[in-house]
Parts: sequence; structure tokens; C-alpha cells
Amino acid sequence: MPLPGPAPAARSLPAARPPAADGAFSGGGFTNPYPTAGPPTGPVRGRAYRKPPARERSMTTRLLVGALIVIVLAAIGVAGYSISHSLGHGSTPKASGKIPTAPAAAAAVLLKPTGANSFDPLGSDGGDENGNDAKYAIDASPSTFWHTDFYDGYPVFGNLKKGTGLILDMGKTVRLSQLVVQFGVTCCAHVDIEIGNDAQSSAATLATFTQVASSNAAASSVTFNVTSKTTGRYVLIWITYLPRLAGTANEYQAQIYNVIARGSVAGQSG
Repeated sequence: MPLPGPAPAARSLPAARPPAADGAFSGGGFTNPYPTAGPPTGPVRGRAYRKPPARERSMTTRLLVGALIVIVLAAIGVAGYSISHSLGHGSTPKASGKIPTAPAAAAAVLLKPTGANSFDPLGSDGGDENGNDAKYAIDASPSTFWHTDFYDGYPVFGNLKKGTGLILDMGKTVRLSQLVVQFGVTCCAHVDIEIGNDAQSSAATLATFTQVASSNAAASSVTFNVTSKTTGRYVLIWITYLPRLAGTANEYQAQIYNVIARGSVAGQSG
């Protein structure tokens, strides 16, 4: 029987190894061949971004700026060429020489009548109605005048005729542009302005005249503007309706104090 001796010393276990670098661990002194996958503890491979060195960044920046400048200059050049091309070829060239113009219309001037007379082709008194006073209508005096006879009862010449008038001899063929007539102050005479080439006081001659202006409210100063191109030597102020004679109750008479004519001599240009 063996004798009792000292107890054997306790066997020390090897120190635990640090975990493997690839994430495995060791147990019992042996490396575990089946490491357990776990979350990465460092940057993920293939996704790390490397910040370029300062020198490399400077070179890249210069290249980008240079490329940008080239693009801008090219764009400016293209725009300038387009504008100059449009200005040079897009507009219609001006025709050389003067553009022909139509002949100028004759300028209106003061036309002075050489004579005046009554014109009464429809009357029964020999075709005269105070013809001796007709000159007062063209003497430029505001106090003298020519007048028709006065008629009782009706403004249409007492229903005896359809009209009477004052005829002006212009001395030559004219084209009338305006006639200013100073009538009496009482309204209203009905008046036609007509142009013709015969002064004979007859119904046949009256039919040859051409009306160029008119008024149904003639009183005081009346301006007749004429646009017709009709020409003739004689201007007829033809009255078809008489105003009431001032100061009377039932008498009708027309008065003409003054006449101013403007126009041009036929065949002359201004």
C-alpha cells in the first residue's frame, strides 16, 4: 500500500488567446474553424473614399476651370456670329434712289370774284332778283349786302318758285376748296353751293351746275368745305328756303353780306 505523499500540484490551464484577427475566436487553446459572422468593426472594403492629396486636387480644379472657360468662350463666339449673320443677311436691303411721289395737289389760295349777279331762272320777273345789289356781296364791307325779294306767308318763296340765287364770276376756271358766306342773323336758310360754266339765267343752265356743298341751317357766318374735284368758272349760291325777315311776323327774305372763296385755278399746281 503506497504511502501518502504530497498532493500533486494543480495543473495550470493555458492562457486564453486573443480573438483571431478575422473575427474568429479561440476556445480551449484551439482556433475555432467556424467563426461566427458579426458586424464589421472597420471600414467596409470597396466603399472607402480616398481624399486626394492637395497637389492632385489643385491640378483637377485647374483643368475643370479651364474647360469651363473654353465652353463659355465658345458659346459667346457662336452667339456673336449668329447676331452678325442675322444683321447682315436677314434684313431687306434699302432700295437706292428716290421713291417716286404723286404730284402735289394744288394749294388753296384766295380766289377773288370778278363779278356777281342775281340768278333767278325760275322767277316770273325776267330772271332778275335785285341784281343791281349783287356787287355788295363781294365788296368786303360788313355793312352792305345783297338780298332776295321778301315773300309773304311761306318760306319757300311764297310757293311761287323753288329757289333763287347769287352767282359769282371767278374770271377763270377754278376748283373750289372752301366758301365762307356771311348771311343775315336770322335762321335758317337752306343753301346749295354749285359750280358751272354758264351764267345765263335759265332753267336749262341751272341743270348744268354741279352741287359741291350744302347747309340747311345757314345763318350768320357759314363755312362750306368742298372736297369735290369739280371745276368751273361760276360759283352759284342757290337758296331753296328763306329765313324769316327780322322784325316781321310773316315775311321771308335771305341776305348775303360777304363771300370769301378759296381754292385753286384749274391746271395749276401748288
